[in-house]
Amino acid sequence: VRGRLPDQSAIAYRLRISSRKAEQVVEALIERGLLDRDGDALVPHNWDERQPDWDNKEGRLQARLEQGDFLEEHLEIELLRLLKAGQWEPFGQKIVRVERQARIGNSYIDLLAHQEDGAIVIELKRHRLTLSAENQVLSYFEMLKQAGQPVVAAVLLGAGLAGGYTPRPDCSHLHVITMSGDGRQAVVKGRVKLPPVDAVNLPQVAADCPEEERDKEKNRTEPEEAAAAATSPVLAALTTAYENDIAAITPTIADALKEWAERIPETEAGCRAILYAFREAAANNRRNWRYVEAILKRQEADGWPAEPGTEREAEASGGWWSEHKELHHRYNMAGKA
Repeated sequence: VRGRLPDQSAIAYRLRISSRKAEQVVEALIERGLLDRDGDALVPHNWDERQPDWDNKEGRLQARLEQGDFLEEHLEIELLRLLKAGQWEPFGQKIVRVERQARIGNSYIDLLAHQEDGAIVIELKRHRLTLSAENQVLSYFEMLKQAGQPVVAAVLLGAGLAGGYTPRPDCSHLHVITMSGDGRQAVVKGRVKLPPVDAVNLPQVAADCPEEERDKEKNRTEPEEAAAAATSPVLAALTTAYENDIAAITPTIADALKEWAERIPETEAGCRAILYAFREAAANNRRNWRYVEAILKRQEADGWPAEPGTEREAEASGGWWSEHKELHHRYNMAGKA
């Protein structure tokens, strides 16, 4: 029972001491006012008085939302409530069933809302949306489709768009929605039926600074990065691969990528080294910069071998190479320009 300690025999067993010694320890804690007896049970002193008036998950969640302290999990729970209550019908159709953390393969979909004609894949992000988030929700959509489950749309919902990210215009089933601090939603791409604003009580999911400040910051940093990427095909390849396979680029990562752009040769071998490093990270489920950097360091120590990985090996690892052939081609074109 929550708030109740096990009996003395269990305490003795867990502490690897005798029952007599356990009894002495318990009595000492009682004498010092740290434990109280409640019938045959032991209770931390003033346990009940120290508990909040509400002691349930919904109450704890609401308090955290009001304080602006929340995780993506809290967004899932709140949107799940809205969908089940019929307060949010993305395409004007009744939601008959909602699954949270629905499993597909080795992955989990944030929310899977079922309409009469099929399911809607919903992915939530607390921060700004990136190309990797778009690829994620679309991959879930395709996995469900290949599994024979009817799906009608993929919805990506977050706090604005990351710099340099634009939702692909040729994907009719992709719907991108951004949210502001007051819960108002803006459909960036797609067709979504919005409920009354007061019915969407989602917390502020944007960064801690106002919209105008975020725009200023974005406009201040992006031109510099764009100019650098335009003059360095290596940096362009690193940037694209990182955003596609790991996450949005932070200032710290941007500095690291610029440093490596100066170390990696502007040759086809350099491009292959980049592609190989990110492919290996993806194949080993280590999608983080430290792992990629370790592979780059190893290739640098080997003198940037011309063939760190062949096309045949890459294609055998799940089509990674074919997904990045365009990047490889752009790198060659930029190097010849």
